[in-house]
Amino acid sequence: MTLCLAVTLVFLVSSLSSAQQSQPCKSPPYLTGQFFVTLNAEHTYWNYEYNTALQRMKMFQTEYLTNRSSTYDYLLHFGEGVMYEIDTLTSSCYKRPLRTHYQPIEIPDDAVFLVNWVFGSLSVPNAGLKTLGWMGYNHRGEEYNRFVTEVGCVPYHTIFQTEDHGEVIMVFMNSTMHTTAPDDLSPPRFCPNKNTSPKGKPVDFISLFSETKARDLRRALEKLKNVYLNNYSFS
Repeated sequence: MTLCLAVTLVFLVSSLSSAQQSQPCKSPPYLTGQFFVTLNAEHTYWNYEYNTALQRMKMFQTEYLTNRSSTYDYLLHFGEGVMYEIDTLTSSCYKRPLRTHYQPIEIPDDAVFLVNWVFGSLSVPNAGLKTLGWMGYNHRGEEYNRFVTEVGCVPYHTIFQTEDHGEVIMVFMNSTMHTTAPDDLSPPRFCPNKNTSPKGKPVDFISLFSETKARDLRRALEKLKNVYLNNYSFS
């Protein structure tokens, strides 16, 4: 009788654990931190803020110049399907249509539980990170694999298999959970207002990184041009 009861309890606990894992967890309401992206064998590093309730994300890079700094921001409003591209150095802002094929943090409701995974080691105290792995497909049939922390559902590692860009890898670092929103991630006043329709080529979260590489190259060439003109002026 005791043995049967013990076996029954083990089965119930195992079933409960499996049922809990089969339901996608929800990410914290507000997150800030950094992440890097590997795309076409190139790496880019970003700071980010994320507001789960509003489905808004800010990703930005800061460039330190002589006597000043410049921040290039992208405000991604997934729920509204728009993106604001902001250059603080020139106070310019462009409002563009945003496709939502690739949500960087949220685990879709139709995601399938894949595996419990430990990054590091559990044989040494505090030397391992317990994660939950999920997989699924977007509406284009492209596969993603996403790992979040077992405690807190904080994003850690995501792999997108994309038709246009091949394999794209994201790794989140130094993420901080907040109980209140540090920012509602609204665009600054010099941006087009809410009633203005977005213009230009539609963009998605992944294609942004290809665009930023091209932007960085243009700015680097502009710097070289300025150095050349300043040092080799014929006037």
